[in-house]
Amino acid sequence: VTSMVAAGANIVIFSTGQGNPMGNPFAPVIKCCGNKKVVDTMNEHIDVDVSNVTYGSEAVYEAGERLWKELIKVTSGKLTKAETLNHNEWVLPRINDWKLYPNV
Repeated sequence: VTSMVAAGANIVIFSTGQGNPMGNPFAPVIKCCGNKKVVDTMNEHIDVDVSNVTYGSEAVYEAGERLWKELIKVTSGKLTKAETLNHNEWVLPRINDWKLYPNV
């Protein structure tokens, strides 16, 4: 998430199967989840429940439409669950180019 925001993303849609309670101090993070168990136990962290797609009771395009509507609401000022819960985690990834490209 940090890298996406650093690269210019103004909003992030984060899919989680574990219910990671994370946000970002610089851009809203909309969390969607397709794991019903996580949605039930960590509902306060999940913005969009797409678990019905997993069980076949909702089409992918229907879940996508709900996700799109949530995106519009957030871009119009609605707070995400991460913002409401004050989750502002971020980390700078450390990549050593010399390990990835030893011949450069």
